[in-house]
Amino acid sequence: MEKSNKEANLKNNKSRWVIFTVLIVVFAAVGGFALYNLIPLHMEYHAAQKEYSALRQFAPVLPDEHDDEQTSNAYEQMGRDLLRINPDYVGWLFIEGTRINYPVVQGTDNYMYLDTTFQQQRNASGTIFMDYRNSDDFSGFVMLHGHNMRDGSMFADLFNYRSAEFLESYPEIIVIPLSGDALHYRIFDVRYTDIDDITYSLAGKDDKSVYEHFALYGVREDANIIALSTCARGHREGRLLILAATP
Repeated sequence: MEKSNKEANLKNNKSRWVIFTVLIVVFAAVGGFALYNLIPLHMEYHAAQKEYSALRQFAPVLPDEHDDEQTSNAYEQMGRDLLRINPDYVGWLFIEGTRINYPVVQGTDNYMYLDTTFQQQRNASGTIFMDYRNSDDFSGFVMLHGHNMRDGSMFADLFNYRSAEFLESYPEIIVIPLSGDALHYRIFDVRYTDIDDITYSLAGKDDKSVYEHFALYGVREDANIIALSTCARGHREGRLLILAATP
């Protein structure tokens, strides 16, 4: 009887050891697989950040409320420099209080720059890009798209506008188009929405339809309007939308 108990205990211990060993192997495999995927991802993040950091050398001192001729000339020179790097360049986007300080491009569709950087490198960070149906001089209504990157880059900081205090502190969006004359937009709406939001259909509409829609927000017919759009995690079709207009 005692021998049988010992044999049973040995079998139980052996079974537990086998289970423990299997679990260790499984956890090690899962951890290795995760690490295998994370390393390239972080390398992509680093490559994109390095590229955009280098591009900021072309951006002169950002505009105040009274842009003089010298400043405008500096912006035009910036545009010429960046056009030589990428002929799709249309302007520079800056939002104080955030890390949003990027060149903007406009492709022939709304797909290319989802995973292509300003310097034409394949990268998940992509580039901030204007809807291909918009006017590249930022006149009228334009929509800019950018990723909500996990490293906080691109349009990730737009989620700071969930705070009313942040919106009150940083209500302005600045764009420097190729003309060199900086545009100052003031944010009038921040909302979670999805791809069925009517705003996403306005890029191809005539000016009358656009201004009829935004008249509901008190936007004047001669104002320039900008929409910044990024993905909201947790919902495949969810979006955060920031709307702003010139005074």
